[in-house]
Amino acid sequence: MRKNAFCLLVLFCSAISLSVSAMAQAGTTVIEVRTEGIGDIIKDAGETNLNGAMVWNGTEWVVNDTWAHMFFFNIETGERLKNYDNPQNYSGTSPTGVIATYGPYTITRNIYSHTKTAKTGPDFIYRAVEYVIHDNVTGREVILRSRGTGNGTGQPYFDIYIEDEMASGVQTTAFRNDPVWFTYPGMTASQAVNQTDPAAHRTGHLPGAMATQSTRAGDYYLDIGGGSDMGPAGTGRSFEFHTSESDPADSPAENLGSAFPVDFNLKYMDSEGNLHMLHFEPAIVSERRAPLPGAAIPTLNQWGMILFMVLTGASAVIFLRQKKSESARPDRS
Repeated sequence: MRKNAFCLLVLFCSAISLSVSAMAQAGTTVIEVRTEGIGDIIKDAGETNLNGAMVWNGTEWVVNDTWAHMFFFNIETGERLKNYDNPQNYSGTSPTGVIATYGPYTITRNIYSHTKTAKTGPDFIYRAVEYVIHDNVTGREVILRSRGTGNGTGQPYFDIYIEDEMASGVQTTAFRNDPVWFTYPGMTASQAVNQTDPAAHRTGHLPGAMATQSTRAGDYYLDIGGGSDMGPAGTGRSFEFHTSESDPADSPAENLGSAFPVDFNLKYMDSEGNLHMLHFEPAIVSERRAPLPGAAIPTLNQWGMILFMVLTGASAVIFLRQKKSESARPDRS
């Protein structure tokens, strides 16, 4: 608890220091620290945040009732003090392989398969887009897996896997389905994507802005340092995603909640204080239904038996027709 409080105090002092510095550089320009983001974060241990924000303290993502994602606002211009210049956007299903290198990150787009249980009938089988964001400095990765909802290639969402900035060892934070928050100690992101248990390693859930606005839609931030907008330069970073309200009753797929991550932003402040953003959107390549139970495809031996029976039957029919034809001929003797 003391460690969390100390961490938050350091971050607050850092934000104040940056604010004073910005005001000094701006002369008489008045600069405010404002907040953005909304959504309920409910840890299973009891902590809550209604601002859609959590902060990294070096070992875990801290949730309390005061933290919010902050940014500097210029009163004179009515705009943010700094904007995200030249945002990088990644969407669609092609090309695959390494598709970009931006700043310290290499972006790879893969196609993978997954299955979703249907409410009725056979399961849905998908081919979908997976993004791997590799940090070329630290070696850590973020994996974004597009998921289907039983609506063809429409209304996809992300399952999100983030390798945490641990001082030693590895740990992955994941947001799956609607989204439920999981923490996987000792696992990389590539290992965590194979976890399917709905209860093991569960940390909490993010149901959208239900408490304040009665909506599943939310704007969530995971801040490192003071977050991407506050810095400090070279350290400040934020993972952001929006959840969209949807009615599970409208989906043919089973066990769906009603709030899903529909995008993902990796935001950071570089060593010179410039702001950068990588924006990702989920995509489905194809959806099909699995074969019905019992409708097994015949093996080669079974196909041979079927062909033999067909040929035998056809031969019998031809033979009987020939005999009938012969018996119908008049006797010329």
